[in-house]
Amino acid sequence: MDEIYYKPLLSFTLGLILIFLIKGRAERKRKILSNCKETTGLVVDQEKSFGRAGDGGPPIYYPIVRFVTDDEILIKQTYTEGRRPIKYATGQEITIQYFVDDPKQFLIKGDDARLFNFAFILFGIGLILYSAFLFFNIIYP
Repeated sequence: MDEIYYKPLLSFTLGLILIFLIKGRAERKRKILSNCKETTGLVVDQEKSFGRAGDGGPPIYYPIVRFVTDDEILIKQTYTEGRRPIKYATGQEITIQYFVDDPKQFLIKGDDARLFNFAFILFGIGLILYSAFLFFNIIYP
């Protein structure tokens, strides 16, 4: 009997996780933009990361950014969102929007992932609907 509910429960859980992850990303962006200042930053290096250990897939690159706040505080931080292939070249000047209360929380201006977020929200909703379909097929065969 436990095997019967495994697939609907798994797809429902994965759908919820996707939706909450994207909601968290959007909330972080909203928080930073609510009280931010802009400055010019510089991409000083790239941090290479592999998704899963040993999967042999291409790496994801996270730019390491350096900028100075209005309070003359030097920040050197790895950007939280990586790209494949490299989006920002080492040595490239970029516009930074940093959170005034915590400058280590920042966004690269123009790095908008609305389409990415929308696609993952739709995928999460699709998983939830698929789990409902599986569940009703179990109850009403």
